[in-house]
Amino acid sequence: MAYQRAAQTDPLDEEAVRGLMRVYGRAGRRQLALQQYTQLCQLLAAELGAAPQPETSALATTLRDEPPPARAPLALVGRQRERAMLIQWLERAALGHGGLICVEGEPGIGKTRLLDSLAESAELGATTKVQASSKRPWCNPAKSVTKV
Repeated sequence: MAYQRAAQTDPLDEEAVRGLMRVYGRAGRRQLALQQYTQLCQLLAAELGAAPQPETSALATTLRDEPPPARAPLALVGRQRERAMLIQWLERAALGHGGLICVEGEPGIGKTRLLDSLAESAELGATTKVQASSKRPWCNPAKSVTKV
């Protein structure tokens, strides 16, 4: 990335740091963008006894204060059979039949996306809640269903 190379070559190049901050911000990596700003502030103070330019500070404020941009929903690919099975289980839960569903597998195969598609589904009606949880290392139930 050109901004990254320029900022590494000259860490005091505020234009390069701002460009890098914008790239990270657009990618949803605001913490990393703000980390660039913090490093720049520290370096400017230590090396030059100066503060960042107003444009750089304004960009940092924007990254800190504005809500993140809404993401477009991702398509669910190749999980229609599993989704249909989960919907059946959720419908049973809505009728008062309890149960536990553990969705497990290798990282990056679409477990979270599959469960997110259930939460987005109009088929579930207003009485079913799908909630994320990943605190159980023995099972990692990514979602739990409760009646509301």
